[in-house]
Amino acid sequence: MSIFKEVFKDNELYIAKNPNCPPELLVEILKRDKDDYVSCLAARNPNCPPRAKIEWMRNTGQIEKEDPTKHIIEYEPIKNYAKEMIEWINEELQK
Repeated sequence: MSIFKEVFKDNELYIAKNPNCPPELLVEILKRDKDDYVSCLAARNPNCPPRAKIEWMRNTGQIEKEDPTKHIIEYEPIKNYAKEMIEWINEELQK
């Protein structure tokens, strides 16, 4: 395993740019949690697993965890609009 680490360390840039690179190596690059050129290349590689890319983006502060309280959907205006629309249709039908 130590030979693998030495080869990996010296060739990260070429590994990240290689479109035939196995996803496992790209994940190893992203696990370093560095926001550098090599990591960006690994994240953009078509073989990069989406989960590893998202985890790397969270760990480097590029995206934050979703806060469900920020996305409260107000249904009341929709209900009011539907109610007004039904009333309008009924009025039109009575004419």
